[in-house]
Amino acid sequence: MSTLKDALNRVNPNSLADALRLLGFGSMLRALTTYLFGKLPVVGGPYVGALNPALVFAPDAKALSVVTAYAKAGTGTLGPLAASATTPPAAGKYFLTPTGDLVFAIADAWTSVDVTYIPQKGDVVELYLPVVANAAAIPAQYAALTLIECDAIAGLVVTPKVIDAPGTAVAAGQAALDLGKHNVEFNAADAVVQCRVKFLAVPAIDVDALLESTDTAIL
Repeated sequence: MSTLKDALNRVNPNSLADALRLLGFGSMLRALTTYLFGKLPVVGGPYVGALNPALVFAPDAKALSVVTAYAKAGTGTLGPLAASATTPPAAGKYFLTPTGDLVFAIADAWTSVDVTYIPQKGDVVELYLPVVANAAAIPAQYAALTLIECDAIAGLVVTPKVIDAPGTAVAAGQAALDLGKHNVEFNAADAVVQCRVKFLAVPAIDVDALLESTDTAIL
């Protein structure tokens, strides 16, 4: 029985546009392994930590994992960069932040970095949420994957928050998803009562299911 994958392989001009639209073709391309060349790290900003140079990727192109990182120009020793498990990273290393961005050592002062990475596929969602008992509940219709921005907009300390890994016991000035990724958690000292969050959620388009489907009208 013919599937949507089979229909795509036939490349019928009468149905190809509909098939690509059904699959969210642009989002599929965005989720492919990404190759960046000669990028200049700059100060990363409040969500990754304000002091270290970083490559901050587009909201729909955050890194799930890094394949390679290579420094071609800068103060430090040029060549392949190693992953760091902690931040700030030591010289010659990079840190993949919980937001899906890359942070580098200040001392290296890289001016040209090549990076190959696998993006986290997801739909970008931005919400304004109440915070109750230091946690903001993500509505049930969203399955959060990666928290990429978080601002306290009402409370004792009204600032952008540095994003920690899910399940972290957050310090003041920081925020993180809980381990189940159902809530955004804050430190009690910040006394946050309302926040703005931006996160990647499980995509509404299930590409795997669509490619195997046989009941679409465009086959």
